[in-house]
Amino acid sequence: MSPDVVKQLQVAIEDEHGLLSWLGTTIETVEQGRVVLSVPYDEKLTNATEPPTVHGGVAATLADTAGALAVRSTFDDRRRAGWRRSTSRPTISNAPTAI
Repeated sequence: MSPDVVKQLQVAIEDEHGLLSWLGTTIETVEQGRVVLSVPYDEKLTNATEPPTVHGGVAATLADTAGALAVRSTFDDRRRAGWRRSTSRPTISNAPTAI
């Protein structure tokens, strides 16, 4: 994927997805069929265990989002994949997609 696509997806996460933005989610890698996301360590996002472990809700959110974006990156038509291209950036859509 081009650096522009990665940058546009990062803007979409920051501007349009409250939870991912609140978590401080960043896109590490976008390749066809592969997306790597990360969030900075914050003790508030851990379980009260020793050693602390990441809360399952955070892990599930990252897995769900990265997985969906990875699958969608394999589609030839990103509009069908739930990414709408505007003149400035794509947006993440909740529109149903056929896989």
